[in-house]
Amino acid sequence: MFRGMEYVYEVYKERSFSKAARNLYISQPSLSAAVKKVEQNIGCEIFDRSSTPIQLTECGEAYIASVKKVMEIEESFDNFKSDLEELKTGSISIGGTTFFTSFILPPIIQRFSEKYPYISINLMETNTGQLEKELFEGQIDLVIDNYCFDSMLYESHFFAKEHLLLAVPMKYLEDYKIEETNYSIE
Repeated sequence: MFRGMEYVYEVYKERSFSKAARNLYISQPSLSAAVKKVEQNIGCEIFDRSSTPIQLTECGEAYIASVKKVMEIEESFDNFKSDLEELKTGSISIGGTTFFTSFILPPIIQRFSEKYPYISINLMETNTGQLEKELFEGQIDLVIDNYCFDSMLYESHFFAKEHLLLAVPMKYLEDYKIEETNYSIE
């Protein structure tokens, strides 16, 4: 029903087929044919061609009002897409275990929120098994964890190197004659 609405709208704006055709870079006969096709599709005339400048018929007024609504919806959706692409709107769900959501994520989220204040962030704190399940089901968008997820299903990115330190009381060194040694596991 609204196929060809841009042609009808241009004629409406200019109140002239010839001016509208120039603006659209098409011939006047092509524009007239396009508008006639729209009129045939909706079953009534949009323009009263007997007056100069041309005027809208009653049906034409309703059609143009509808076209304006369609154009507003299209513009609104285009703005939404633009905002989404530029991270001006949307949401992200992040999952992690207690350590990551308590110590690693807060400063990252703070910086992200400062840069993208209109993005909603949803956090999920649970065990690795549940995180993998939620990720697989699409309930969360990304996981921060030290677990190796299946590379056939998920894309992983290195975030940071983790160093583990084993500390024991001096008494154990004496009791078991353990030498002070630095161990490296890689």
